Amino acid sequence: MAITPRPEFATIDDFLIISGLSRRQFYNLVAEKKLKAHKMGTRVMVDVEHALEFIRSHPAPVVKPQTQRTTSQQMRGDLL
Repeated sequence: MAITPRPEFATIDDFLIISGLSRRQFYNLVAEKKLKAHKMGTRVMVDVEHALEFIRSHPAPVVKPQTQRTTSQQMRGDLL
């Protein structure tokens, strides 16, 4: 199994796949100067490592355990 190295720079479309960001989120972050992007001719290239560090700098979500739901059938006592 070959290991594919992470590119230093990626196109916007490739970076959106790598990061999971939406195009709108990406452009907002670039406009706020939170992500680095560089114009190379007609292409915009994203500094992948900088962008992933920015994403990693945010806290992990707090996920609560799921509670068991009561269905309408259970409430009526219609279970077979």
